[in-house]
Amino acid sequence: MSLEKLEHEYQWEWLVTTEKLQKGRYVAEALQVPFIGFLYLVDEDVLLHHTLWKPGHGWVPDIKMRETTTQRTVNGGSALRENSFIDMSKARFIKGNNNGPEPTSI
Repeated sequence: MSLEKLEHEYQWEWLVTTEKLQKGRYVAEALQVPFIGFLYLVDEDVLLHHTLWKPGHGWVPDIKMRETTTQRTVNGGSALRENSFIDMSKARFIKGNNNGPEPTSI
């Protein structure tokens, strides 16, 4: 996935199961801390991050929820689930150096 593909093919929408979002919100609410989503684009070595939920405020970005068919697991198959499409157009990002981790010596 590239930033260009995220922008043009997916209109900056990040697909996450609604169940995962609700669980994250529940933990953040219980701890009274923001719930932050991280989306790493491997091909570009870019980490997007966006506050998804804040105590006393609620959901921050626009989130559309609908039932869609997606891949069931990394091994294939399909599943009909309630999914959320998170607007990442206002996300901040950190750009890596595309060289991978620095070598370490023992």
